Amino acid sequence: MTEAEVSGVDADKYTTAVTGCAVKGFTITNTNKETVNIAGSKTWDDDNNRDGMRPKKIIVRLLADNTEKTHMEVSPEGQWKWEFKNLPKYDPVTGKEITYSISEDAVDGYATEISGANITNTHEIEKTSISVEKKWVGDPAHKVTIRLCANGEVTNQKLELSQDNAWKGEFSDLPKYEDGELIVYTVVEDELDDYATAITGDAEHGFTVINTKKPDEPKPDTPDNPQSDIPEKPKPNTPEIPKAPEPKKPSQPKAEKSTKKIVKRVVKKLPQTGDEAGATAALFAAGLLAIVASELHRKREQM
Repeated sequence: MTEAEVSGVDADKYTTAVTGCAVKGFTITNTNKETVNIAGSKTWDDDNNRDGMRPKKIIVRLLADNTEKTHMEVSPEGQWKWEFKNLPKYDPVTGKEITYSISEDAVDGYATEISGANITNTHEIEKTSISVEKKWVGDPAHKVTIRLCANGEVTNQKLELSQDNAWKGEFSDLPKYEDGELIVYTVVEDELDDYATAITGDAEHGFTVINTKKPDEPKPDTPDNPQSDIPEKPKPNTPEIPKAPEPKKPSQPKAEKSTKKIVKRVVKKLPQTGDEAGATAALFAAGLLAIVASELHRKREQM
């Protein structure tokens, strides 16, 4: 027995089964043979896994009319995508179209949202805040600027502290992790002239920035009439030209005068001619005169 083609029905979508007999009658069953595929993908809303909480795989389960039919492991190797293929479109018993859905095993640290066959997992990024307090040793400045550093790099976040905010402030809503690693937060202060800076504390308990006024450098005393340290240029000494001495008349040596007196005394005592003693004295006087004359001549040559 065969089934006549039913008008308006695509016979290729159905299978035909005939049961029974001529005595009891026949039953013809037409079963729709259409199939469907259920495909979906995973979206991670976790700031590119900032906190390092994303799992290495998840389990996606297929439900048919709220009854699990199969499941699949999904991982980065498959780009977090899945597909269930060749699923019957209709229930072979009731002939009703099957309603397919998916579910996911819970992921620690993530909330799950399912839209159709797609799943979004959201992780609330862990945040932190850092308090900063300013203290002064000596006279305070009008205000200071404190900058936040993350892992040694200065960020674009800053605080201005002054008397108006009681020299206190806070960096808030800061991510606690980066690539799954705890971020090391520190602070620096814009340099202040005439102040030394010391920073104590940590990100967990807060930072204290201490500024100490530097002592004024002593200024050298300045005299009322400062004298230049540069010595005056010495003036050349011009020697005086000595005056030529006036020529003096040569004086006669005293010895010559004395000798003349001696000769005169000797001559006065000379005896007259014919006297033997007088002759002897005359010879003596002549010799004496010769000696005196020779001495006078020598002295004149030495002058």
